[in-house]
Amino acid sequence: NVKSKAHYSMAQIYDDVNQVEPALEHYITSISYAGKSDDLIGQSDSLTRVANIFTDKYDENAFEYYDVARKLVEQTADNTMKGYVLSNTADACVQFRKNDRALKYYAEAVKNYEKSNAIEEIARNYKSAAELMIDFNSPNKAKSLLKKAMVNAVKTKNEDLIAEINMLLASVA
Repeated sequence: NVKSKAHYSMAQIYDDVNQVEPALEHYITSISYAGKSDDLIGQSDSLTRVANIFTDKYDENAFEYYDVARKLVEQTADNTMKGYVLSNTADACVQFRKNDRALKYYAEAVKNYEKSNAIEEIARNYKSAAELMIDFNSPNKAKSLLKKAMVNAVKTKNEDLIAEINMLLASVA
């Protein structure tokens, strides 16, 4: 696990400064070492980050990585990581205009985040789903989702998130 975590850390550093190729190399190496130690969480995390890089490059191969990450994380009891993988998959679906799939993944992400009591992530996923409903011209559904997002955002005391949700609520009022 030490080698896996070291490569993961290096990958994050390269990812943060937008050095895509070295980031990918380190994430892939991290996945390999995590696989040798049966670290399904580590593999899922790195696979999701690889998928995010492909998504940023607008490469639909990203979904292959998201799929593997989801299959691996489903074998664990880590609901926070399950939510993370699903939420990132949903974000990618939005970028590739697969909005129906995105809504499904946001809903699954919320269910997993609820199990782990990740309140801020619950709020963010409701907010993202609401933004899709605004795009679908479904203001009532958007408003309902934003109210759920607000209930959770208030619990986090994250003023920026509360302000973002308030702005969206005002736009659908």
